[in-house]
Order: sequence, then structure tokens, then C-alpha cells
Amino acid sequence: MRYLGGVVPFSNLNTPFSDIMALITLPTPFPISIRGKAIQNTIIYSITIKQYAIPRIIVSVTIRTGTLSRFHSPTPLVSIETGPYKLLQMATKVYIVYYSMYGHVEKLAKEIEKGVASVEGVEAKLWQVEETLGEEVLGKMGAPPKSDVPVIRPNDLGEADGYLFGFPTRFGGMAAQFKAFFDATGGLWRTQGLAGKPAGLFYSTASQGGGQETTPLTSITQLVHHGMIFVPIGYTFGGGMFEMENLKGGSPYGAGTYAGDGSRHPTDLELAQAFHQGKYFAAIAKKLKGSH
Repeated sequence: MRYLGGVVPFSNLNTPFSDIMALITLPTPFPISIRGKAIQNTIIYSITIKQYAIPRIIVSVTIRTGTLSRFHSPTPLVSIETGPYKLLQMATKVYIVYYSMYGHVEKLAKEIEKGVASVEGVEAKLWQVEETLGEEVLGKMGAPPKSDVPVIRPNDLGEADGYLFGFPTRFGGMAAQFKAFFDATGGLWRTQGLAGKPAGLFYSTASQGGGQETTPLTSITQLVHHGMIFVPIGYTFGGGMFEMENLKGGSPYGAGTYAGDGSRHPTDLELAQAFHQGKYFAAIAKKLKGSH
């Protein structure tokens, strides 16, 4: 993690090897204690965090004086005491990317977004993939107009730290629209730009035997070739996983719903599972990013 700063004025720099207290601006102000020889009253700083330790964060520092002479410390010269201060980490970005023809998957996606956003330090962003069918065909199929959720481009994926992908099933697998999106991620595959990043899945089927498990199972291959880490929810949803009295979509693979003839919409329990998946996944994505 590297922060490049600007010009920081110092006072009382006449004493060599003195402790100089200065308030500099990283993502947020921190008091920095620098032990070293100061020549000018201006230091252009460049700080690279080398190692995390508790309760201290050790960094090394490159110092340039006003005359642009340069000194680089081979060993850490700067310590940031956590004390009442905390190092501001960049938010973990989780993208919820979906395709929805009739709105069932979109409802799950919006609930998942709420779950992701409920975790401190995690930023949720909702995206939909591009439609591949023409307006005339969609009209004959009775599909409603698309929402104003922005359309994602394949290269946009590289900006996030984790992903939750959602789509309806077609004959036990993901819809062609979402497959077309994955097929367009060849550039990211070539550079393995998504490798090591977590991803989860959610889905909608028309019937109980329509693919609640085969859809996510066959979709995992997309994640594998990108080197991504599949994060299922398992049975972390608790008792909701064992609902027997009423029809409920979803599985240990991820949240799900049944559309039936199109008139059925996600139930409160299915939406609760979607929220849980978002929250659960966000916590894992945050933990993975923090361990790097």
C-alpha cells in the first residue's frame, strides 16, 4: 500500500536527529514522528507501509529536502502510533452484478446490496449486464423495461475486491446474457486480473426442479478459470435453510427464488436469505482484503 504525499512544511528543523512532529495528510491526518537529519524546512515525503504490527504500524520513508537531495531509509524510520488514531483503510468494494428479465433476480440483487452495505468498511455497487435480445423480442416475451441500474462493462470488474453474480436459469445453467458477459472477460482472464478475488452466486428458477443447484454448480467454472475464490453461504442462514412448510428458493450455493409462471416474486424469507448472503459475503471480502 503506497501513499504519495505533497509538500509538508516543518518548523524547528535546526536540530539534527531530533524528533520532528508533523501533521501530514494521508487519507486522513496522522501525527508522524520522524527521527532523522533534517536540512531544509520542507520535506517532500513518500511513504510505503512495509509491515503491520499491533499496536504500531511500521513504515519506511523516502525524504527529499528542498534542494532535492535524497535520502532513503533501508530500515523503518517512521512509526504511526495507533493510539486514538486508526489507519484509514480503503473501503472494500463489492460489485453486485446481475441479469434479470422479469425482475426476480433484480429484487434479490437489491436485497443483497443492502446486506453488503450493512458491513462497516464495505462499499456496495449494483450493476446489470447488457441485454442481448432486441426490443421486439423482449416485447413479445412480455419483459418489462430495464431499470436505471448502470450497465457494466467487462473491464469494470477489475476495480472491485469481490463480486456477487446473479442470473436466472436457462435449462439448468446461467442465462445466455450473463454467459455472453463472462465470454467478454477474456482480457481479464489473460492477465488473471480477477485471480484471488472472492465471488458468490445467486439465481432464480421457474420450478423446483429447474436448477436451484445445477445453475450455480455449472456456473462455478467461470470463476475457476479466472482464479476466483467461490464463497458459498453453506448453512450460515440457520433455520431458514430448513424451511419445509412453504416453498423457498436458495441453497448452500447461494440465495435464490422461484418465479413460477412469472407471477410469483421473492418471499420475505428468500429476501432475508439474500440480505444474509450480502452481509456474510461482505465480511469475508473485507477480511480477505485486509489480509493482503
